[in-house]
Amino acid sequence: MLKPCPVDIDTGEVSVLERQILADWGYKHTAAATRLTLRYLENRSPIVNKVFRTAVLRVGVAASSSAASWPRLSSRRAAPLRRFFCGFFARP
Repeated sequence: MLKPCPVDIDTGEVSVLERQILADWGYKHTAAATRLTLRYLENRSPIVNKVFRTAVLRVGVAASSSAASWPRLSSRRAAPLRRFFCGFFARP
């Protein structure tokens, strides 16, 4: 039977540390969503976590689903404009 590994490595902590080192050296530029997610993962406060889930996740899902339905609603109105611009740019 194999013995368990004696090294206790937290891969999440290593990933965060690696990102910080690369950012300090100027090699890594993280997006705002990634920075927000990393702050959430580093946080230990239940109040802040609840506010984050409510504000970011629920509002973000609602915004994403409304943005996904927007092209279907506006496609009938946008068709004449699309034909105009496609025809305009197709001309020499």
